[in-house]
Amino acid sequence: MTNLAAIELAPACGTTSIDAVRRFLGGEHRKLEAHFGRALEALADGDPSAWGRFREKLLRHIGIEERILLPALREARGGDPDPLAARLRLDHGALAALLVPSPTSRVLGTIAGILAEHEPREEGPGGLFASADESLASRAPSIVERMQLAPSVPVSPHNDDPRVLPAVERALSRAGYRLLARSEASAAIERLCEIVSLASGGELPGVVPS
Repeated sequence: MTNLAAIELAPACGTTSIDAVRRFLGGEHRKLEAHFGRALEALADGDPSAWGRFREKLLRHIGIEERILLPALREARGGDPDPLAARLRLDHGALAALLVPSPTSRVLGTIAGILAEHEPREEGPGGLFASADESLASRAPSIVERMQLAPSVPVSPHNDDPRVLPAVERALSRAGYRLLARSEASAAIERLCEIVSLASGGELPGVVPS
């Protein structure tokens, strides 16, 4: 199994307008996977600090795509949203909802399961990043620069009020997901590890072991 915590992004060199979005946001995905892996290890040792960092990084990443990339892509398409935009926004909403309660095994497994579905929609052939690089063309590097400068997102403490879990389940249902059972969590995390292993095996540039 790939050790998610051991994945790091090498500094990107020579990024051009041809693949600027794919390289930057694909690299952000690798960083998120590393943070997720470290959080899993730390939570197993009773340390929640790494989970807090993962929450912050994931919310910032979602904000970058929602507030910078998707609007820029819509503008480049003459006001028409990218065909994947609505689907990806549902995924983002589900992931953000899962960051509200404390990270139980069910929450962790469900996040892993969504990431395993979500990342190929963005990084795969015909995915969001390829569409963005094509549509934005020479503007892509300047859009990436804006994304690089995006600030951190304030993160609220976990909320385990009894009303939270039903709200999370509604957000998951809207996106076509469900909260996994504890018995399913390990398999979902394993599947994410397999996808990361494929990505770090050469599909995406700039990934090296730490």
